[in-house]
Amino acid sequence: MNSDGQGWRQSKHVYVGDTRVVTKRNYEGETNPGYEQVSQYWYHGDHLGSAQAVTDCNGVMYERLEYTPYGEVWIEERGNGEEGLPFRFTGKEMDEETGLYYYGARYLDPKMSRWLSADPAMGDYVPGPGMSPDKLSGLGGVYNVINLHTYHYAANNPVKYTDPTGREVEILGTPEYIAEVNRLLEEAELASPDFKSKMKELRDNKEIKVTIRAPETQAEKNGGSSTLYSDVEAFANNRPSGSEIVFDPSKTVYDTNTNFALPPVTGIAHEIGHAYFNMKGGFNGKANVWDMSTNPPTFIYNKDSESNAINFENEVRLALGLPYRSNYGGFPVNIMPESIIRLRMKN
Repeated sequence: MNSDGQGWRQSKHVYVGDTRVVTKRNYEGETNPGYEQVSQYWYHGDHLGSAQAVTDCNGVMYERLEYTPYGEVWIEERGNGEEGLPFRFTGKEMDEETGLYYYGARYLDPKMSRWLSADPAMGDYVPGPGMSPDKLSGLGGVYNVINLHTYHYAANNPVKYTDPTGREVEILGTPEYIAEVNRLLEEAELASPDFKSKMKELRDNKEIKVTIRAPETQAEKNGGSSTLYSDVEAFANNRPSGSEIVFDPSKTVYDTNTNFALPPVTGIAHEIGHAYFNMKGGFNGKANVWDMSTNPPTFIYNKDSESNAINFENEVRLALGLPYRSNYGGFPVNIMPESIIRLRMKN
């Protein structure tokens, strides 16, 4: 709500998922029910979510915007006397007095192409015991030189990436990748009410953040999907942590029991199970890592985390008519019996 010459103006925003699609404007005390209907402004965004065009309730162009790579407004066109909407680069609100964008944790200066404060997530880039650099947040953590610049925006690649929005489950990548992961998450939520409720917990938790991205390094492309806790200190002290999920929806995975080719929805359900476990802080000082000091290397895994992830996966599997998973690649884990999962699904 803000004030102009006509009084206190109110704005309502309509979202589809995380995307703002329309803003409705009204004035406090306005009694005409049709006023809000004609004061609707629809956003038309690019692959980053930046508003490039805004149309009114009749589909007529209200505002057209173009940006430099870091969000400085390059072209701004609208009718005489019309007031622009504040949501612009990557859908963020621009403060007209300062020209800065507010991202929740810090402010972005589009002219300087830099944040005004240091990266609050720098601690997530420090490796824990036995952790490979390939598994660190930020595509390599402190081993990736770009992360040593704590004021950079989107890894200095603002045409491809955006920085976190504050939403607790964020998908990073191309528009096609984001759409496919969203489709798979929706499929899992429709199949399993329990999965849907736990996804809501992840999204609504403002203390942690979950990111999902495609494999970047060759090691990640060669390996399977993975989930890493993003807060090393929280892990060490058994406290809730966010997660970084590396997931390739195009990679075929086979069931370890039946050699049955599995659809990618089971993979994302499994990784979300890990993220939920991390949110609950149930590490008990253990993580899934390879002990490289042995010959051959020994896989050390957190049985509790894998049990939780497979339980997530199994509920989605059974709802979709897929085989029940009874082990973790031959490793014994305490998985919920199939009969109990089916009983829970009925209730």
